[in-house]
Amino acid sequence: MRGLLERLLARHRRAADQGVTDAELLRRFVRDRDEAAFELLVWRHGGMVLGLCRRTIRDEQLAEDAFQAVFLVLARKAGGVRGNLGGWLFKVARRVSARVASRRGPVLPVTETAAEPNPDPVERQELTNLLDAEVARLPERLRKPVVLCYLGGHSTEDVARELGCPRGTVLSRLATARTRLAERLARHGVALPATISVAGVGLTGRIVSSATTTARRFRLGSHTPGPATNLAEGVIQTMNRGTLLTAFSGTLLAVALASGIGWVAAQQGTRTEPVGDGAAPVANANSEPAHTTPKPPEPGALDEDKKIRDERVKKLESQARELKEQVRALENRIEQFAEVIDKHTAQRTVGQKQFDDIETEHQKLSREILKMEAEFAVLKRRAEKPAPEPDAALIQQEINLDARVKDLSTELRSAQKELRTAVELGIGETTPAIQKQKEKLAELEKRSAALQGVVRAEIVARLKAEALQTLRERAAKLSIELEIQKEILGALKSKRDAVSKALDETFAGARDIVAMRRACETDCVELRDALGKVQAEITRLNLQREGIAAPRVDGAEAKLDLLIREVAELRKEVRELKSKK
Repeated sequence: MRGLLERLLARHRRAADQGVTDAELLRRFVRDRDEAAFELLVWRHGGMVLGLCRRTIRDEQLAEDAFQAVFLVLARKAGGVRGNLGGWLFKVARRVSARVASRRGPVLPVTETAAEPNPDPVERQELTNLLDAEVARLPERLRKPVVLCYLGGHSTEDVARELGCPRGTVLSRLATARTRLAERLARHGVALPATISVAGVGLTGRIVSSATTTARRFRLGSHTPGPATNLAEGVIQTMNRGTLLTAFSGTLLAVALASGIGWVAAQQGTRTEPVGDGAAPVANANSEPAHTTPKPPEPGALDEDKKIRDERVKKLESQARELKEQVRALENRIEQFAEVIDKHTAQRTVGQKQFDDIETEHQKLSREILKMEAEFAVLKRRAEKPAPEPDAALIQQEINLDARVKDLSTELRSAQKELRTAVELGIGETTPAIQKQKEKLAELEKRSAALQGVVRAEIVARLKAEALQTLRERAAKLSIELEIQKEILGALKSKRDAVSKALDETFAGARDIVAMRRACETDCVELRDALGKVQAEITRLNLQREGIAAPRVDGAEAKLDLLIREVAELRKEVRELKSKK
């Protein structure tokens, strides 16, 4: 029954978000704090994230912690997500999973939902890790369809709608991605299967509900520290430092490329001169057959070519200096934007805490006002009704305290005493004096009973009047207190609205600054790319002046592979420096 309910719930979620893009859901979550939109995003991409975490970590509980951490990062960084959300979550999930896998100790293996017959666990883990890494290395235009279709389990129609392109384009990019993955895996001696079997796993309502609740608390700062929140905080700090690290790595990479090409040129330029005058010239791949004698160029043409080449190198060097200055200026602006973003983050944290404190006080005061209003309504109804009968014991106590009753009771006791004395002296005989004393005693008893009835009526009336008066006074006092509390509540509401408005303005300002920083980062990347091309051309011309033929490298694939290797080495060196500290 539970499994059936889970499937119906998942089907309802898919039907609810049909036709709504990730960008629209993100806008709803960031702008309106719509938790339903966030939950739909978890249902939509959670299978891919959980599957990647399970494959990398191989422990059920740690995989769920990593799954929650990924969506905690999304809850905090949703305003800065640009482009495809699936690819963004894929990269964050890989980062979180790698962090968990590097720290965990011996664990129990994850129970796979569908396994191949008699698989080798170690081999299967290596293959899935290798395939995940190669998917991450794909260009963005190819990685997006792979992540959404193969890892996220979406149809090609949904992916086409999400990416805003025809379905044929999606199919073409998937085919290109499969070809490229097959080529890269072949370098490792691995054959790509007919279907990429790294798809996400099925989600349950418990996992999604827990992730959504924890994300709300994490975004508001009211969360309890735990494994998932600690992971998320660490990844967010790493992502905040990513911009500066990217700029630094780009500069260092350019220097390394230039140095590497220069070293290669020096190695290739070291040639062994032929002994004697009759030595044959060195042949290249494009030279004519050995039996033909090449025609030597004229000396004037060589000098002219060298002059043109030197002028070209000077122009390129001047252009490279200008590009370096522009890159340095953009890097300074990016660093300034990072400082401003940190200040905005601190302001948002303080403002959010202030808003939460005011909201808590507002809710507490609202509950107190509700209680006071209920009490005032009860007092008002009781004051309008006749007062209830006082307690009999209280009435008798008040009668005994009445002075008239006391005096008459004293006279009655005196008469009873005189009667007992007369009876004792008469030795039981009825005398006129005894008879007179009895009549007096009877009269006193009659008067005492009548007096007690009158006093009782007076006391009951007085007690009822006092009770009604007490109710009215209490109701009046409560009414004044209620008005005061409502005034305080109104002031709290105004203060809360002001803090909320300031917080929204801070959010908007932070989004604008993030957008400007991202634009600067894009310009900086383009300038670095242009600078790399200029430096490569300068190196090629210098090598050509030395007589070394350096081919042009325009292939995007070669550049991407080189960049990935260099950045990996850079990150390794950074980790070693941190460990030494």
